[in-house]
Amino acid sequence: MGKNISRGIVCALVALLSVVSSCNVEDEYSTDYLCHFVFYSQYHAGNIIGGSVNEASMGQFVKISTTVSGNISYITAELASGQSEKIAITSEIETRVFSTYELGAHNALIVGNSIYGGLYAYDGQCPNCLASYSTTKFPLSWTKDSMVGQWVKCSKCGRSYDLNNSGVVADGDGGLSLLRYRAHFDGNVLNVNN
Repeated sequence: MGKNISRGIVCALVALLSVVSSCNVEDEYSTDYLCHFVFYSQYHAGNIIGGSVNEASMGQFVKISTTVSGNISYITAELASGQSEKIAITSEIETRVFSTYELGAHNALIVGNSIYGGLYAYDGQCPNCLASYSTTKFPLSWTKDSMVGQWVKCSKCGRSYDLNNSGVVADGDGGLSLLRYRAHFDGNVLNVNN
């Protein structure tokens, strides 16, 4: 009788683990903060964002944020090299879409193609500090020792994150990986959302 109960418990645990692990695919993308960003690369020839999310630019990532100055909306893009550009939103479709933008926790995304393949989009805030101090901004900055902008670092907790390796903590105390969002680039339009 005892063996049957033990086997039953083991079978129930195995079934439960398989259900939980099947949910991990959905858990890969964060829903903690609203994210909706669309960029129409075709309206901005030679822009940093389109160059960074192109499949040929493996290992390059770009930080994206938005601002409004006067009546003009802007997207700011910054590479690890320090190169940056401020892109004015002027087309009718971009102007309409800009009002719906939500860039994660505090208006910052990091997007690019991993050297291992695949387009990744991360929140531009430290997830470990956000978990402790949700109303404060903890923007990630490029590290000086990163190669081709592959690591970012939090100045508050000192953790560095590997952008090419699913945003895991690469240096410092362990903890949460970067918050990740869905990303798709068709050669003209970049869409990041959750």
